[in-house]
Amino acid sequence: DNDPARLELARDLQGTATLDPAAPKDEQLRTHGAGDLPTIVFDATGNVGSMESTPDLVSPSGSIVFVGHTTSDLCLHNPTLHLKEVSIHTSRAAQPSEWIDLLDLVSNGILSPTGWIGTRCELAEVPSVFPSWIEDRGTIVKAMIDVENPGTDQPGGAT
Repeated sequence: DNDPARLELARDLQGTATLDPAAPKDEQLRTHGAGDLPTIVFDATGNVGSMESTPDLVSPSGSIVFVGHTTSDLCLHNPTLHLKEVSIHTSRAAQPSEWIDLLDLVSNGILSPTGWIGTRCELAEVPSVFPSWIEDRGTIVKAMIDVENPGTDQPGGAT
């Protein structure tokens, strides 16, 4: 990512190392990898430039996984792909059974989504706060809109 606030969020929430977007990424990856490039590179950006640079960031016989989606064409350097014998994989939409498993993890407290919620508001507040959410795109990962569940008076986190 190129946004400092999102990089900070990744470090804080995931405890992961991040790369300086202004410095050569392959050198930084080699520093983190004791001289080696990673065997798997996940690109979740959906950014054409980022996606097209992934062959330079993966080790020989490594894999690239495109999680992010773009409607644009991608141009990958074919000689690099063949020289390194890189495999390319793309993600797919989750199946219903996978959502059930995920919901079970959340329900049982094994996986907590609360760290990703950057802001929330009541349904009636949406018209007044939405413009600030648009301006703050780089730092809001998930915004929640609380609505009342009919007949329960319990807030539900509908997005």
